Amino acid sequence: MTISVRFAILFILLSSIQIFSQNYLPLFSGYVPEPIMKDEDFKNQVNINIGHYASVNPDLVYYYIMYIDKRFGEKITNPDSNYYNLLRSEDYKFRKARNKWIQEEMKKAEGINPGVLFSAVRSNLSALYQEEINKYTDSVSLPVDEGKLQYFTYMIASGKKSQYNDNFNYLSGSLKLMDKKSEEFRTIYSDASSMDQPERYQAIESALNFPYLFNGSYLQKYKQDSDLSLFEFLRKMHVDDYIQKNAVKAGIFYFKNNFKYENEILFKEKPFPYFHLENKDKGTITSGIIADIGFRLGLRNNKTPFSYVEIDAGYEILSDFSTDDDINSFQIQRDSFQPSTGKHSIITYTLKENNKSSHYEIYGRIATPVYYFSNKIYIEAGLNYFYTAAERNYYDITRHIDTLVSNDPADFEEYTQNISTKISKGNFYPSVGFNYSLYEFLNFKVEYLVPVLLTAKAELFYYF
Repeated sequence: MTISVRFAILFILLSSIQIFSQNYLPLFSGYVPEPIMKDEDFKNQVNINIGHYASVNPDLVYYYIMYIDKRFGEKITNPDSNYYNLLRSEDYKFRKARNKWIQEEMKKAEGINPGVLFSAVRSNLSALYQEEINKYTDSVSLPVDEGKLQYFTYMIASGKKSQYNDNFNYLSGSLKLMDKKSEEFRTIYSDASSMDQPERYQAIESALNFPYLFNGSYLQKYKQDSDLSLFEFLRKMHVDDYIQKNAVKAGIFYFKNNFKYENEILFKEKPFPYFHLENKDKGTITSGIIADIGFRLGLRNNKTPFSYVEIDAGYEILSDFSTDDDINSFQIQRDSFQPSTGKHSIITYTLKENNKSSHYEIYGRIATPVYYFSNKIYIEAGLNYFYTAAERNYYDITRHIDTLVSNDPADFEEYTQNISTKISKGNFYPSVGFNYSLYEFLNFKVEYLVPVLLTAKAELFYYF
């Protein structure tokens, strides 16, 4: 019976998992055949597989190294003779035991609240669960060098490369290192509240590489007298990510307003008691960028639906105001004959174009979370209010008197009058926002404002 190089490597790769970032290959570089060390793809696959076997049972690393040495070094293709079937048989036995243990850990962890915290713990535990391969029984009794087997396990436990020493008891050394590492996990568990997120996540990765050091271990050989369960350790490492904290925040987002108006410019009052003029002014205000500040007040201890209320207030910092009007400068003269004097009174009104505008927009929002996919991805529901106001200047009107007969001094007064108008509009928009927290302090949001508005937002948080 023979197997191809491609099939052999593919099987081993499919039987491994991707959570192990530890670089084990340098520890065994002297025992890995040269063809593998010269091929980057092979090296990466072998490193992943060593990580898999080390996490199931570190003794399996010996069988795996023996297999790749026989298969790719000595070119022995018979799976009974190159340790392939022996490796699969041992892997099946311990993987089956680990799967049963992981299922028990998941069942114990079901009571973890909030539910999204349990989901994170379950995800870590699920990474250790693997479908069982078909049971293989080695048909040939192959030699096992117990000294070298324990030497490989010792390097896995220490994480350091060492020279083989015939006079050193590697079994005893491995057990001492395992005891020390188990105690380190208990210390990490006790100190979890003082650790930052990268340290806690590194501790999770380490625990997933040595799951058999926790309570209820499926390995008798390296079983520790630990009262710390793996699911409880993972819960403690994750729990800080799900604590609902108070925060202040600042954000910036794009908002499409399309505020349109149409206004008639009327002159029916002084100084036009006998004159009527109408001009039309059309305009559109399109708000582009709004900046806001706000605060988040925690209502519950953990990140769950309605665990906080968030209040924001904002002001536009960039927008576009376009107008379409027929405003032009011109003059109007009024000639009034006075029969009592036989003279004319002539008043000149100069209408000078003053086509200026100003506008602003303010914004308020209140929101709360309604669903968490994870501690980083969640949905908010909110109510938004946008108030837009604009002031438009049209004309400055000046009155000049040429001739006037009157006994009232006020009739001779010259003055300038401004013709302007104010436009405003306020709207409420219910909203649904999809949030992704790239980091604890940085959040990205896509928010749909009913009925038709879509915004994209970036937010910075400071938690306290």
